[in-house]
Amino acid sequence: MAIWEHAFANHLSQASRNLLLVMVTMPYQTLITDVERSYQAFNLTYSKHFGSTMGPQDFRSALKELDGDFLTYEREGSNTIVRYQNPSVRDFVKKYLTSACTEMALLIEAVVFFEQVKFLWSWKYDGGGQDALRRMCREDPAWVTSLMRKVLVSPPCRIMMISRAGVTRKEHWPFPFETKVALAAEIGTDSCTPLLDLVQKELSKLEVEIQDRRFDRNGLADIMEALASHVDEGVEWALNFTNTGWEALLAKPLWAYDLRPLRRLIEKCPSIIPEDALERVKEAVCSVADSVASGEWDLDADGFRYEAQSLESLAEDLSVDIASDLEVIYSLADELEEESGRNDEDVDFSPSSRCEDESTDDEIASMFNILDITS
Repeated sequence: MAIWEHAFANHLSQASRNLLLVMVTMPYQTLITDVERSYQAFNLTYSKHFGSTMGPQDFRSALKELDGDFLTYEREGSNTIVRYQNPSVRDFVKKYLTSACTEMALLIEAVVFFEQVKFLWSWKYDGGGQDALRRMCREDPAWVTSLMRKVLVSPPCRIMMISRAGVTRKEHWPFPFETKVALAAEIGTDSCTPLLDLVQKELSKLEVEIQDRRFDRNGLADIMEALASHVDEGVEWALNFTNTGWEALLAKPLWAYDLRPLRRLIEKCPSIIPEDALERVKEAVCSVADSVASGEWDLDADGFRYEAQSLESLAEDLSVDIASDLEVIYSLADELEEESGRNDEDVDFSPSSRCEDESTDDEIASMFNILDITS
């Protein structure tokens, strides 16, 4: 850690320090174009606050200066992925920010993506992002509400491996809208009451989606969990939405995966469970187990085994007897595995992408060709 501290304080330009600060709020791996958007926003905010100069080449210069020692760049088709070269670099930057209140506040002011707010709020250590956001909520709740309104509709910056037609590549992976609203609700109930006006408006829109069966189950459960304290206090709008949420989650679960949000709510928020909900959840577990055991779903051996293991765990937690269905499902998995003659030793577990400690000059030059630096 001392090595990073010395280099950060004595050997890096301000442009490079700013890039390292921005990267701590971004996902572990981020497309370079998204890093640039966040960097330019923070660099401008930093420059205005301190009256320092900024130039059109700051981002490019910072990338070059940090290459290899602090950051690493990975080509992925026409994209370039940026990440910290070593987790200890990120740990140092986080530690630095806990005692750099001004830079932390500027990072929040310059937020571009929802993922940045999500990370900052999840950073719960003393002096971390959650403390900084709470200060913002106390000092200017209207501004925080405006920020959340912006990130609710911001494009994603997190990425995942996507396979299509035999081609695998990293692409943006959006958060469900329900997950975004849940974070706004959590911040609002915790420390920013005016933000809840925005939450209520978004919940009205979500209720229409729920009626049309177009909703994300995990995100919906997140909202219900975030509103639990208001439900306990008898806040009418929170209670009404939570009841709507229970009905939606209990309606037509198809897989064990569909039941997990219900189990999570039962475990974490027992006080908001409607009177008959627990029995209905148990009935849903039995119904899903019967459906999977009937063999009506076109699953392979791994699919049946996954369902059996998930259902077994749910049944144990909820004290539901589905032993006969589990026996059938495991048998289906064994039969399919035997038919396929699969040999686990032949399965090739290869890394999803290459990781290099340092990019070549040619790769860096090629990477800059896709950057849009106009000012």
